[in-house]
Amino acid sequence: MLATLSFAASFAAPDELSRIGNASSPDLISIRVRKSSSARAARAHGLEFPGDPHYGDPATGCRSDEADTTIDNVSGDFCAPSCDIFDPCPTDKPSGVTADPECVLRDPTDNKQYCALVCSVNGASDQCDVNASCKTIAKGIGICTYDD
Repeated sequence: MLATLSFAASFAAPDELSRIGNASSPDLISIRVRKSSSARAARAHGLEFPGDPHYGDPATGCRSDEADTTIDNVSGDFCAPSCDIFDPCPTDKPSGVTADPECVLRDPTDNKQYCALVCSVNGASDQCDVNASCKTIAKGIGICTYDD
C-alpha cells in the first residue's frame, strides 16, 4: 500500500530551508512511502543494529522510525525519518555524507513531516552516500536518493 506525501518545494535559497518544514505551501511535489516488505520487516520492527545511521538505503531496510520514500518524477528512493518543530531531524547519517538533514517533507493527509538529506545539485560528489546521488527538486537544490 502506498501513502502519498508532499515535499515543500517553494524555497529559493538554502538559507530558507529551516522555515520550509513548517511552511504551508501550495507548491508541493508528490512523494510516496512504501510499506516495509517482509525482507525489510526486521528493521521495521526495531531490530536495527546499534550504530545504524538514519538516511540509509531502503534496499537494506529503513530504521523503525523511517519511511521508505520516493518522489514523483525523481529517480531513486531513500529512508526518511519523521520530524516536527519539537522533534528535529536526526543528525546521524551514513559515513562520509556531507548533505544536511532538513525537515522538508510533508504528508498532506495528516501533515506529518519527514526529513531528507538536502544537497547542492552543483556541489561535491561526496554529498550523498555510496549508491546515492543528488537529484534536483528545485533550482540548484536537491535531495540525496539511492540509485539501486
